Amino acid sequence: MPLITWMAKRVIAARIAERAASAAEGDALAGVQVEYALPANPDRVCVYLGRARSSRALAAAEHNVLYREDVLVDVRIRVSQPGGDIEEVEGLVEDIANRVADVVSEEPRLAPGGSVAVTVIDQDPTIVSPDPDSSVTVNAVLTVTLSMTLPGG
Repeated sequence: MPLITWMAKRVIAARIAERAASAAEGDALAGVQVEYALPANPDRVCVYLGRARSSRALAAAEHNVLYREDVLVDVRIRVSQPGGDIEEVEGLVEDIANRVADVVSEEPRLAPGGSVAVTVIDQDPTIVSPDPDSSVTVNAVLTVTLSMTLPGG
């Protein structure tokens, strides 16, 4: 896996953590735990990085060899609400996902001269634990795609 893939994961995690730390009350990222990987004991609301992968294809080869490199990084969102309402928890996950997409899309260091986009948003089935201690847990993943054209060799 190219070095750029790990660098992208670190920049994405740092940027989301920075925004969460400075988020004002009412911002979907306020109070959200942000980690590089799933922690052993996650908070009720946690954002962490998942899989990272990349692909490289020849883009042009007339005079200079150029490659198009796509780096895909999964940003995972986990919300667990004791006694929660399914629609409320799913709505919170959606708000956090939209905020993460905004934060990541406006980060210029991720793809210099290229593009950054959230290309997939996927939600796992909602988990509802029954009484006596009912809870609702929602897990979602945003796939961030960084596309760049790079000189190759």
